[in-house]
Amino acid sequence: MRYDYLPKDKSAVRLTGKARVTLGLVKADGGWRIESETSQAMQ
Repeated sequence: MRYDYLPKDKSAVRLTGKARVTLGLVKADGGWRIESETSQAMQ
């Protein structure tokens, strides 16, 4: 996943980069639900 985060607070730094995101999904009520999420920044 690529991200580009610009905080509303103008004094805060803008964050951009790439992260590997892993989702743990479970099927519930005829659809999928996220049970867990982990992320790791990539260089």
